[in-house]
Amino acid sequence: MEKSFLEKRIAQKAEKRFEKEWNEFIKFNSNNLIGKNIRIKQKYKDSEDKEINVFNFGCNWAFFNGEQERNNQKELSNYEDVKKTLIEKFTGEETEILLNKMEELKYLMNTEC
Repeated sequence: MEKSFLEKRIAQKAEKRFEKEWNEFIKFNSNNLIGKNIRIKQKYKDSEDKEINVFNFGCNWAFFNGEQERNNQKELSNYEDVKKTLIEKFTGEETEILLNKMEELKYLMNTEC
């Protein structure tokens, strides 16, 4: 079944809120002294061990970064679960905001001046 215009707009707003929260999270941790310096050590059998930045605002190699959707490191975390949970939460909140606005409009239209 195809989504209605309102359902699509609510989903877009929820997705946009998640992206905003994610970018704020990455930006804060990328600029934080601890976030800048903490690394994840990866051990390899056939080559030398590597250290990966935990946070990076751009799309460079990091465990969490601004391009998380394309980041193959996301498979090592619960990023997808967190994203799904928060988008569901934001969808509910955006729906509630819209319903409250509709109630306000209904009230205004039913009152006489």
